[in-house]
Amino acid sequence: MDIEKNKNFFELVAIEYPGFVKNVDNMVETLGGIQELSKAFHENQKLQLKFHPKNFYNKAIISTEQLKTSGMLLKIKIKRPKKKSEKPIEFKSAELIGTVSTIYKFNNFADYQFLPIQRNEKTGVTEYIYDDLIPTNILSGPSWLREKVDVPLFLPPVQFSRIDCIQSSSLVNENSINEKDDIFKFSKRSSRVTHGTTVVFDMKTPIPSKPKDTAIDFTQGSSLAQKEYEIVSKLFEERPIWTLSSLKAHIKEPPKRLSNLLATIAYHYSTGPWRNCFVRYGYDPRKEFESRFYQMIDYRVRQGVGYRCELKRKRTSAVSRRVKVHQKLDGTLQEDDIEEKYQLRRKEAIFDEDTIPPFQARHYQFADIHVPKIQEMLRKLPQPTRETDCNERRGWIPATVIENVREILSKIAQTNMTKLCKEKNISLEELKGSDDSKSETLDQDDETTFEHNEETLDQEDDEWSTEEEEDDDEDN
Repeated sequence: MDIEKNKNFFELVAIEYPGFVKNVDNMVETLGGIQELSKAFHENQKLQLKFHPKNFYNKAIISTEQLKTSGMLLKIKIKRPKKKSEKPIEFKSAELIGTVSTIYKFNNFADYQFLPIQRNEKTGVTEYIYDDLIPTNILSGPSWLREKVDVPLFLPPVQFSRIDCIQSSSLVNENSINEKDDIFKFSKRSSRVTHGTTVVFDMKTPIPSKPKDTAIDFTQGSSLAQKEYEIVSKLFEERPIWTLSSLKAHIKEPPKRLSNLLATIAYHYSTGPWRNCFVRYGYDPRKEFESRFYQMIDYRVRQGVGYRCELKRKRTSAVSRRVKVHQKLDGTLQEDDIEEKYQLRRKEAIFDEDTIPPFQARHYQFADIHVPKIQEMLRKLPQPTRETDCNERRGWIPATVIENVREILSKIAQTNMTKLCKEKNISLEELKGSDDSKSETLDQDDETTFEHNEETLDQEDDEWSTEEEEDDDEDN
């Protein structure tokens, strides 16, 4: 078969339309029109198909992303014989219209459609009540509201199904079959085994005294890793407990794989007064009253202070808040860029007399709160007796002192914001922000993934591994 190439040769986009197309214009209208199609093609967006495009209640069917394919569009002419004739179909010509490199498919699930139709109880006829629910245009809105007295109740949810793609769940019987009710359960993800050591805070479990053998192997055989190990190890000799953000605020160029180094130097508390802190192997904060300076305090900006617009979102689901840095041709960071990132990390990890909290909620170690009045309060705490145990929630610091510290931090933040308003010559009311600022959680500061032996910690483990990937991207 000879194929004739069209002079106006095109590169085409294919759409696998889930239906028989009898009218091309109506088909294009169900996909949003030519403008929406062009926008989707050029911006790499998914297509939305509505079989009733003018119906407000019609749920759209979402296509797949743009898929790469290799194909062609042929225009074939044939001659069909008459119905009673026994002659075969005669081939006339074939013409190549264009090639297809991109295709859209509607393989996803369609949401349940609940259209505005109702059975008339008087006549027994099913009626289309869309015009009774929604005015035809804006100008008829007021008169429509006055005239429509007996409007049918039609309040379907925005969506019925939360997913539009296939979700595969492995149903297995845990420990054969549950002997009580013989119900199969969803399989649980096994804990991720890594070289780090994570400890759940309690008063009985012994603390780790040394790292795992797999962690020690990391620093061996690499001069660069050994040099970075010495820098981090020296910090833990000066101070036995650190958070990841505090460490990065004291190292001008943090190691790219800081989590691996920490596994050789410190264990990690996942709960308790030192939650998300790294503690030097062999050091037990439950027995050392001095460890009160390294406890965590959860400080949250109060709603009425009026400076929410100055608070930043720590991260969004799609884009992480990063400092844009420029690199030389050899890939090394410029000195100014290194200093810029270093000062930003210090600003976020340390609270002093000039601080305006960068986030709506922030966790600080007491040692990183550089306010003389607060440090004096901690130093004056009475030495506990031998019979006094460390509290599993408050550690060595009484609840009244923690509340007083929060009061002082709020006053400092309020004073600094008032000062900023005077410099900008605006009022606090003008600075009242929207609800876009989000609370920063502890896990957002940390990149390390450790072995969690408790099932309740699996969710935290996922968050840690996600942060590890994001921070690695930042370092690279």
